[in-house]
Amino acid sequence: MLLLCNGFTLSYPGQSTTNGFLTTYLGIPIFLVLWLGHNVVKGRNDPWLIRPLEMDLTTGLAGVEVDAETWERMEAEKRGAQNHAGGWWKRLNCL
Repeated sequence: MLLLCNGFTLSYPGQSTTNGFLTTYLGIPIFLVLWLGHNVVKGRNDPWLIRPLEMDLTTGLAGVEVDAETWERMEAEKRGAQNHAGGWWKRLNCL
């Protein structure tokens, strides 16, 4: 729907050009060829939806948690450094 509405300015008087039409609507057949090609080659045996009970949500979870703790620690250190550096500026502004 968005691809079709993309070229609404081509319907204005004097705005319709061949180059404008091709650049606006050439994406639709390209998308359809790529999508259909994928479905024919790869998508026949590839399920579109996976049931939640079949998903593996625990593999690699420890690494993600370590990264989250590292980022939280870095953010806390950054906030502490900003608060410490801003002390002299606040005292100067009070004068």
